[in-house]
Amino acid sequence: MARLIRLLERASAGEQRTAADLQSQLPDHWVVICNALIVGFAGVNHEVDFLVVGDHGVYLVDDKEYNGTVVAGRGHWQVGDRQEQNPVEKAEMVARTVAAQLREGVPELSAALRGSYFLHAFVSLSGRADLRRSDTDSTARVVTSDRLPQALLGLDRLPSKKALPIADYRDGIVDYLTAGRASGKPPEGEGEDNSLEDSENAAFRSRRTPLLAAGLVALVLAALLLALTVGGKATSWAEAASHQGEQIWLEGQVVTVRPGDTDTYLNIGRDYPDDARLTARIPAEETEAFEAELGDLEEHFEGQTVKVFGKPTVSRDADDPHVYVDVVSTEDIKVVGVMGDQRVTGVLAGLLAVVGMLLLVLGVRGRASSREAR
Repeated sequence: MARLIRLLERASAGEQRTAADLQSQLPDHWVVICNALIVGFAGVNHEVDFLVVGDHGVYLVDDKEYNGTVVAGRGHWQVGDRQEQNPVEKAEMVARTVAAQLREGVPELSAALRGSYFLHAFVSLSGRADLRRSDTDSTARVVTSDRLPQALLGLDRLPSKKALPIADYRDGIVDYLTAGRASGKPPEGEGEDNSLEDSENAAFRSRRTPLLAAGLVALVLAALLLALTVGGKATSWAEAASHQGEQIWLEGQVVTVRPGDTDTYLNIGRDYPDDARLTARIPAEETEAFEAELGDLEEHFEGQTVKVFGKPTVSRDADDPHVYVDVVSTEDIKVVGVMGDQRVTGVLAGLLAVVGMLLLVLGVRGRASSREAR
């Protein structure tokens, strides 16, 4: 039975069921933290339903007690007769914030991970929802609450995760998440009944001048643009042969996805049998895990621009001397669009940051002038 830590007493019926499932089905040495209050961008708080510290990963879970028909889309979900922000995208945004805070707050963990991705977001459905998927990407990590423990265990036990020593730093991670800046303890002078919506509204209500609010939004968007950039700076797929033996990010368009007798091949830049192509090879033993997370690989990748991380190697097949990269984890290959372009992201983020700062300065001066006039 996992160790359960409740930072706030309030919990919906759905959250209570999910907490009971996690506690009873996860190993004794795992830790489940309930209702952590995470300080996000611009001081806006996010209440996280569950943070689970496993052996090889940390898992953020947003519990949704939906009932009735739910249609999952990329930007929004239709829940009955109302629209809501895609909870998967929102959970992933908060997960990036938590991961950054843990790297800073637990320095020895950051040194051990060496840049590896270790914090994953899930959405748990604890109600009686009829989930209909209009977009596969938006539901890759959506599970019912009774299946959530096995989903976490399955991801934690993947071969690609075995090298992450999360268990060695579990105490430090738990201490950081339950005390200090990232904890669910309310700031001095505040009560403990601040919900996520209440805390977000309070943050904006405290900036009553429209210019201040607009400036804050611009700065938040600038930060999000930078956070949404996938991976590091990527090298063109056409230059892969010049980087043999190096661990690098490569970028290009997937022309075709070809399942082989054993492995699955993603041909990037050029199609088979063109020797100039780059091939991302997914080993047979990892294909099932990829499909479980991403769905049909041909539908997910074909025609998309991707960034792939690995070591370029020239095939020894004299009849087909192309360059290939072995991909053993979904974290090593990402679909990107305009937001994946470092230059576009940098320019947009810079412009938003400048606009945000100008609006904040004007807003502060406006408030000061108003006080002087009174």
